[in-house]
Amino acid sequence: MINRNPFRPEGWQQTDPFLDMNQNHIPDQHDLFEDLDQNGMADEHQVTLDLDKDGVPDHNDITLDFDENGIHDEYDVEFDMDHDGMNDINDLNVDLDGNGITDGLV
Repeated sequence: MINRNPFRPEGWQQTDPFLDMNQNHIPDQHDLFEDLDQNGMADEHQVTLDLDKDGVPDHNDITLDFDENGIHDEYDVEFDMDHDGMNDINDLNVDLDGNGITDGLV
């Protein structure tokens, strides 16, 4: 199955059966409460999201920093969402939910 998400817009094949992007200990496939910005409110009930968690709604944010390294994503050449020290473009083992299982294949 090819999935779409804000971090891999070109698509990817999920390999982690326990993927938990909002880290609430419920695998996404069984989770009725999607909260990608982890602010305690269901995404479907929010007018705006703040995926980089900087307090600025993403639609107004001119300095998106999804990997939270202090570098604006537009200029970030070492984009590393899972904070494993490997640039995501070259990382075959991206684990965004930190459960030790590779999330998927690009």
